[in-house]
Amino acid sequence: MSSPSRWLVVAALCAACGSPSAPTENVVQHAESAPATASCKPEPPLAIQLTSRGLGAGRYEVTATATPTKSVTGVELELVLPAGSSVDRPHRAAFGATPLNERRILVAIVETHDRSSEISAIARVPFEGVTMSRAATVTVGAPRVAPRTVQYTLPDGERAREVRP
Repeated sequence: MSSPSRWLVVAALCAACGSPSAPTENVVQHAESAPATASCKPEPPLAIQLTSRGLGAGRYEVTATATPTKSVTGVELELVLPAGSSVDRPHRAAFGATPLNERRILVAIVETHDRSSEISAIARVPFEGVTMSRAATVTVGAPRVAPRTVQYTLPDGERAREVRP
């Protein structure tokens, strides 16, 4: 006969396996991109930050911030959303002339039904006759699970890897 503590362990393991993946509520993801301190190539004169905060039920508050490192004649901010997602307001904004270090912010609530998705923000500025852009990307939701693989060694010594569903 089994002891009661053994059944308690089995029940706890079953509950853990049946529970949904880690909660995404109040989980904050952050990414940023800024001009290099020294570069031989032309770069857009702005920095971009992208932050997402989980609200639960596949909803995320996404904040994109563009900060010019030189005065520019305009800034455009755009969120690039995963297929099948929806947003509560326009996911693109254009701002006029922006002086050095003045932040331009775009905030939106994004709803996605995928377990894991990537959301990107792109900031564009016209500079020296060319439109330049800089991007940042965050992953929202549970991390993607790596596919299971089985590795075989063939008779000739070669190794083969098979992906299992």
